[in-house]
Amino acid sequence: MSFDLITTAQLGIVLEREAYSETFDFVGGEDSNGKAYTFSDGCGIISPDYCRKVVDDLKLGNCLPCCFQIRFRGYKGIVTMNKLFDIVKEWAEKNDKNTGHREDGSLPWYQQSLVFRESQKKFYGPKSKHLEIVKISAPISVSMNKPLINILDQVSEMHGPEAHKRMCNRIHDLLEEHVDSAISPLYDETSASLTLNEFPKYIPYHRLKDFYLTEEPFLRSLLRSSALVSLR
Repeated sequence: MSFDLITTAQLGIVLEREAYSETFDFVGGEDSNGKAYTFSDGCGIISPDYCRKVVDDLKLGNCLPCCFQIRFRGYKGIVTMNKLFDIVKEWAEKNDKNTGHREDGSLPWYQQSLVFRESQKKFYGPKSKHLEIVKISAPISVSMNKPLINILDQVSEMHGPEAHKRMCNRIHDLLEEHVDSAISPLYDETSASLTLNEFPKYIPYHRLKDFYLTEEPFLRSLLRSSALVSLR
């Protein structure tokens, strides 16, 4: 493990010098101070093959993240998987293009594992060959809110009536599921028991079996408060 003031990283697999390079950033426009935006700030690219090697090294099974937060020597930031590596490599092989080492000993970019951006070079670090993995992309549970729903509504409308209708139907389905899960503890004993067991364990709710949980005044008040909080 490697430590710094902010994050910890897991030591990854070896990254040889010929397997990475540095390229330019996408820059354009101006901010309020007249300084150009760096649209690719801190964002490099990684080949699908190297992604699989990292996954195997981290023992992630069938999971194949598309984005990694990394540290390597003086480079910091994220790298995203780019299938252009495989597409160009396949084209070069079919057309008998030179896919070997160049005169300077480096490989063509599409045969490399990573391509860093200039903006990712923060300092000159030690000459380590190991790529450090800080975080990987993964699905997480999220809650929808009004701004997010508005964005989904407006963006899907720009993609045509079918996409907009599909998005609206999905949002309505999720709303119905949420409302049903919020109010079902008020009339369903099983749902009431599950909801009460999510509360702090001051009362052994799982042992209350001699009466209806949904009819006991105190417990019903707890269930009602839980439903109101969930629906807000």
